[in-house]
Amino acid sequence: MLNVKQFSSAAELQEHYRSLNARFFPAQPKPVLKIVPRVPAQPDPKIALTKEIQTLIDSLPEVEKAEDDFVPEAGGLGAKKIIAHVAQKHGFTAADILGQGKSYRLVAVRWEAIKAVHEMNPHWSLPHIGRIFKRDHTSILHALRRMGVKA
Repeated sequence: MLNVKQFSSAAELQEHYRSLNARFFPAQPKPVLKIVPRVPAQPDPKIALTKEIQTLIDSLPEVEKAEDDFVPEAGGLGAKKIIAHVAQKHGFTAADILGQGKSYRLVAVRWEAIKAVHEMNPHWSLPHIGRIFKRDHTSILHALRRMGVKA
C-alpha cells in the first residue's frame, strides 16, 4: 500500500514540491558569457564571384533571344547566357549541361552553372531554376548546397 502524505495547507504542499524539485533537478550553473573581440569584416566572396561572372558574360558575343529564354528581371541576367558561358568556359555545350549526362566533370560544370544562375537571379525560386535546367527543385537545392550556397 502506498504511503500518501496529507498536507494541511497549500503552502505546505508547495514546499513539498520545491524540495522534490531540488532533489530530482539540481540547480545548473549559469553559463558564463565570453566577450569575443570583433573580427574585421572580410570581403564577401559571393560579390566577387558575381562581378567575375558578370564580366565574363559581358565579354560574350550577343546571342539572339530564343522564345524560351527567360527575361531578366530586377537586374537579373538571362539563364541561357549564363549557361552558355559556363559551358564554353569548361569545353561543353549548353545542351550538355541541360542534358541527362552524369559524368563527374559534366555534373560539376552543371552545378557551377546552377550556382551562377542562382547568384545572378536571386529572386528566382528553386522550382523556376529547376524548370530551366530540366530538373526537380530538390536537385537544384542539392547542387547549391554542394557548391557551398545557403539556399
